[in-house]
Amino acid sequence: MKSILVTGSSSGIGAAVCQHFAKRGWKVFGSVRKIEDGIKLKEICGDNFTPLLFDVTDRENIKDAVTILNKELEGLGLDCLVNNAGINIPGPIEYQDTGQIRKVFEVNIMGVINCIQAFLPSLKKSKDSTIINISSMAGKTGLPMQGSYCMTKFGLEGLSESLRRELLIYGIKVVVIGPGAIESAIWEKIHEDDYTTYSNTTYENAFSKLDFMLNKARDSALPANVIAKKVEDIVSSNNPKIRYTVAAFKHKLMSKMPKKLLDKIFAYFLISKN
Repeated sequence: MKSILVTGSSSGIGAAVCQHFAKRGWKVFGSVRKIEDGIKLKEICGDNFTPLLFDVTDRENIKDAVTILNKELEGLGLDCLVNNAGINIPGPIEYQDTGQIRKVFEVNIMGVINCIQAFLPSLKKSKDSTIINISSMAGKTGLPMQGSYCMTKFGLEGLSESLRRELLIYGIKVVVIGPGAIESAIWEKIHEDDYTTYSNTTYENAFSKLDFMLNKARDSALPANVIAKKVEDIVSSNNPKIRYTVAAFKHKLMSKMPKKLLDKIFAYFLISKN
């Protein structure tokens, strides 16, 4: 039985990947931070699913998860690691609390490194293993008020490039998926963010425009299962591409625009009082 570990599996992309592969008969492991999320996902995925209770920033908890995973695999290797866990805390770089920025880096960059280092020995036991890092369209295009998130996703792209070449030694494939807007609980989390911190700054109008832009992006969000299917395509291929963009056409178009033109579009939209 083939095996896959997905981080950040309590909702959205992570949950969709777990459900998809459990139905395909894979041995599926999913990281959750709350016991109740693991129980819920177990009920959905069935006997092929094993929840692993850990936060990607907690190396000790990850070690415990490695022990459980290796016991469940009974000496076999892990065939795929999907680094999906991530957070976004919007804010203008000029004013954003550095503790918030550091938190985004701890989850989106160090969390990935923690999991790679911890589960790499298990991946090396497999005859054909793959690491899939879930980046973003924001890993190629910087977005206003999303600086910390974009920094980490740009960083994840660089990490993946270096790692891919390092792991040629072991024949382990490293692939990046760069999603656009995907249906997920992250949309509710964004609306829960407190933007009043910036209400008396020059960014106040821009933040209200950002909220409008996010709602428009949500309207064209793709179902999370499209990412699950792309993961399946990747692990089924002997020679996958190094990066896949999965997004609605208009979001792909934005990533192809000349950067200066995109600057003008953002300037008009964010600065305009209309």
